[in-house]
Amino acid sequence: MVDAAPVAGRPSRRRRVLLAMLVILIPVALVGAVAGGLLAWDAGYEGRVLPGVHVGEADLSGLDRSQAAASIEAAYPYQDGRVVLRTPDGDVAIPYADFGRRPDVGALVDEAMASGRVAGLPERTLAQLRQAVEGTTIEPRVVLDEAA
Repeated sequence: MVDAAPVAGRPSRRRRVLLAMLVILIPVALVGAVAGGLLAWDAGYEGRVLPGVHVGEADLSGLDRSQAAASIEAAYPYQDGRVVLRTPDGDVAIPYADFGRRPDVGALVDEAMASGRVAGLPERTLAQLRQAVEGTTIEPRVVLDEAA
């Protein structure tokens, strides 16, 4: 006859099953909670630049498209100033605005909005966390109106 009582110091079968379920379920629940939190954080920045994004010295974190464009234009007034051509007949000053010198606002805002928003969830999560901690700097660019 076999004794059905549990052996001293050894958990019962029911306890082992419960312990195994906890070992599996707790990490899964933690990963799910972290992923849900990161998705909610990402959704909170829908239509806005993610934290840590700069164009040169201009911090665009949390700004929408129009605010980001205004911030870039204020930080980089490339249309101000002039070119002075020295000729034998005297100096000729041509304002930068006459040939459409300005920051490439559209392309810079597009790049800032896309920064940290890569395809897959694991890559996106890592990119956004890295960007929030280390920051991303986009070099400002200037464009000229070729017709002018």
